[in-house]
Amino acid sequence: MLLGADASQGSGPDQEQLLVETWPNEWQCIHLQPGGVLQTRFGAFFHDDFRGKRQAGDYWYARRSRRPGAFLRTLPFRFRTTVPNVTNRRTQVIYAPDVACLLARLELEPGAVVVEAGTGSGALTWALAVSVAPNGRVHTYECHEDRFRAARVELTQQLGHVWQPCWTQRSWTPAHLLYCYHQDVRVQPFYRTDKAAATDTRPLPASVQAVVLDMPEPHLVVEQAAVVLQPGLGVLAAFLPSVEQVWRLRKALGQSACFYDIQVLSNVSCVWQSMRPVQPQGSRMPTKSVWSRVSQRFQPNGAHTGYIVVARRQARLLDGESLLSTLVVAENKRARRT
Repeated sequence: MLLGADASQGSGPDQEQLLVETWPNEWQCIHLQPGGVLQTRFGAFFHDDFRGKRQAGDYWYARRSRRPGAFLRTLPFRFRTTVPNVTNRRTQVIYAPDVACLLARLELEPGAVVVEAGTGSGALTWALAVSVAPNGRVHTYECHEDRFRAARVELTQQLGHVWQPCWTQRSWTPAHLLYCYHQDVRVQPFYRTDKAAATDTRPLPASVQAVVLDMPEPHLVVEQAAVVLQPGLGVLAAFLPSVEQVWRLRKALGQSACFYDIQVLSNVSCVWQSMRPVQPQGSRMPTKSVWSRVSQRFQPNGAHTGYIVVARRQARLLDGESLLSTLVVAENKRARRT
């Protein structure tokens, strides 16, 4: 049984939470209360034994059965993606296999600048921020005001708790890493223009290494992505649940003439369990019984979650294309939609 402290909830003793693995890949979130008891198939665990003790690697035992349980500090990403009832999800989250595929395709590293359109529940935003920390930047945009306010508060608390102790010597704060904007990128660009105010923190054109689109209509912001991405280095990625969205985005990427190496991926994960091969007593010949297997599927194959579209920015400007002309095209398309 694995226990993890929730870093996203407040620091008060009455606000502590634990993430408990009651069985392999079966998680439960509990609120620590004075005198509370957690009943599991491993035995009874008392809340008072865990209150204020959140050190990784400590082992705890049920008082009666003396069955062990490992007490670990779990990162907030697991709280957002593994347990359905831990957080009030505002939108459908992107789960760990898809997040890992996105991060690998984006080729992020510390110090990179990332633009995300569609903050949602913040699961992908948190993963992007951790990938570019400590001196990178993530600019995330959300059009829904309630989702924007809730995600900004939660992400600031989580990043501050997890990363602040590691970078105090560099005067690092979550505000230097994450920039949240309440803005509809279909109407307003997510890059800074010449007429922008001096306090505008949005990225400049051709200054971003990656653009992530987690929104229903990503084909409407392809030209904006071409403007803000670095030629030859920038990567665009989008997560889409339906094939119709994939077709519209693929068509827009082909018509922009600014992207190449366009790929559409689908990721399905499967959990396996290792076993110790055992031969029947008195048998010298190999057997095909279940006891002779060295591994088996622990769970059925996962269901389809969505499609991942990845494209790279052209290294050279094609057919007389210039940064100014790309800006003009993006502004004209945005003006027609408004």
